Amino acid sequence: MKCRKIMSVFLNYAFRKVNACKVTVFLTVILVSSVILTSDLPLFLRTHRHTISHVQEQIIPVRNSAGKHILETDLRDNVHLNKKTEIKRNEIEKSIPKNRTVWNKLPPGTQMGKRQAAAIRKVIPPDGNLLVWGLGNDSPFWHDSTQGKVIFIEPAGFWFKKITDEYPYLEAYPVNYTTETVKSFDKYINNRDIWSDLDIRSQLPPVVKQTQWNVIIVDAPPGYKGAPGRYQSIYTSSLLARNGTHIFVDDYERKVEKQFSLKMLGTPIEVVKRSPKGIIGANEQAHFIHISA
Repeated sequence: MKCRKIMSVFLNYAFRKVNACKVTVFLTVILVSSVILTSDLPLFLRTHRHTISHVQEQIIPVRNSAGKHILETDLRDNVHLNKKTEIKRNEIEKSIPKNRTVWNKLPPGTQMGKRQAAAIRKVIPPDGNLLVWGLGNDSPFWHDSTQGKVIFIEPAGFWFKKITDEYPYLEAYPVNYTTETVKSFDKYINNRDIWSDLDIRSQLPPVVKQTQWNVIIVDAPPGYKGAPGRYQSIYTSSLLARNGTHIFVDDYERKVEKQFSLKMLGTPIEVVKRSPKGIIGANEQAHFIHISA
């Protein structure tokens, strides 16, 4: 009895102080000794069943890249080595339990050209903040382009609901525009005194107005006759930008986008063209860098 008590105390001490692999060898020796000395194997197993179970849980035949055995505890401390990256940066996305596709290339149905997308991607820092005027098939791609804040602004209506229902993890806010592509051109193009009418920051939540945006993409609203045109999204972008913010204006070959951007944002540092894609014609994307006054 005294011998069994001494072994029990010594074994518990060994589990706390010695590497688990060595303890396994040690346990085997003690187990054999116990059988020889006490002939009471069942009692020994009942006494130390929790300890034996603990060792079995800790020692797993896993090898690292160098071929060396590592313990499960080591894996738990380094889950970033083998765990798939999950992008969850807003409360809406955190509430979605199932895994989703992480987009590292433009999805099917995207109108923007690859070179145009690449021009934007290269100036977004890994944790940079991105504001996008417009929701579309490429929205998940832009959402996954950075670990920073990504927000989309889109006119309220059918399209807003369609995209946010399809990709519920996107952080998007609806707005209402008050301009018209054709009629508003002469009204605003040379009338700086009334440009303040184009400011729609009052429709935006505080997070949009308070975030330091690294990149802003202006790809909405539509610019055809009868649509709002991009007067308000271009002007409001100039107000939301900080010194050094990159602003990209899509469809720069069109009259409103080109002339109004030149007035609001200055001269672009580059214009990236996209070749025709099926029934979709060629277009241009202008890249501006905002300089605070």
